[in-house]
Amino acid sequence: TDGKAFALRKELKKYKTNINDYP
Repeated sequence: TDGKAFALRKELKKYKTNINDYP
């Protein structure tokens, strides 16, 4: 379960980073 949560959090972080790349 921890691995799944970690992967999900990693994807979410990547998504947020991509969002922040746009004005």
